Amino acid sequence: MGPRLASGEALQITGPDVSEQNLALRFDSDVGTWTLIGDAAKFALGETRRTILEAVKEHGSLTPKEASGLIEVDYNLAKVTMCECPTMAGLWRPRVGTSSRTLLLR
Repeated sequence: MGPRLASGEALQITGPDVSEQNLALRFDSDVGTWTLIGDAAKFALGETRRTILEAVKEHGSLTPKEASGLIEVDYNLAKVTMCECPTMAGLWRPRVGTSSRTLLLR
């Protein structure tokens, strides 16, 4: 079973003739149809995590302090979010010449 999403449900696609995917869907009860809204991993993230990831994608690398200034969120919230988010695991790299770490997208 896929992750429960705030905006809908996830559809897992797997099989010998298709690439494995986990997609986010939204149900429109007025029409009775499902709409594909994108990658389920993106929609499973909370608002702060999604905003931080978008900022990192836009700027290439960010420290929690830089992220908090850019997205106008409390520094401690940015730091905890960036350090604990499984989506961001493995993306931390030491910043050359300092003791701080930065979040980089591969």
